[in-house]
Amino acid sequence: MKPEDGLIFFDRHQSRRPKVILNLLKNKLTVSALYGGLEYGLLNYIGFWKKLDRQEFLNSLDQAVKMGYLTGERDALKLTERGAQQQSRVLAATGS
Repeated sequence: MKPEDGLIFFDRHQSRRPKVILNLLKNKLTVSALYGGLEYGLLNYIGFWKKLDRQEFLNSLDQAVKMGYLTGERDALKLTERGAQQQSRVLAATGS
């Protein structure tokens, strides 16, 4: 997983918990994951990436922080300006 792959799940103005995003993607539905998904507007992604490896996902986010795409603590991240620009490029490339 490239660091850019996870950027679409983050926001410039709202800190988001990677664990919530991971649980939604893997279809591990807890009350916390569902509430977070509702707050983040990500409920459409439930079960989107069921075989996603937890450690690979977290390592990718660590790389995104080092690259300046995300900021914050590991349990609450948000996009930087640079990350928002990269997110736009990723979305444009996928046609979203």
